[in-house]
Amino acid sequence: MGLLFSAFFWSYTILQAPVGMLLDRFGVTLVSRVGAFLWGAATTAVPLASGFATLFGARMLLGVAEAPAFPANSKATGYWFPRRERALATTPIGGHG
Repeated sequence: MGLLFSAFFWSYTILQAPVGMLLDRFGVTLVSRVGAFLWGAATTAVPLASGFATLFGARMLLGVAEAPAFPANSKATGYWFPRRERALATTPIGGHG
């Protein structure tokens, strides 16, 4: 169980820096779309896995697919919100409270 649970985090963690470079080169839209497509494939593969190896691979793919999410969202926030409003854009309650 430990190996299966950690498979996601290994690929997710290792890809954080390379995904940042991909975002700088290809942009938020393309990298986010590829990540979303891979995420859909990975979430489909998890319940279809027939053994340890296929489930492990599906979990690794899930980490690969999820890796662009936080950096892409942070970069998009930087593009779309003025500097003084960025904290409001990322708070759970929108900064009103």
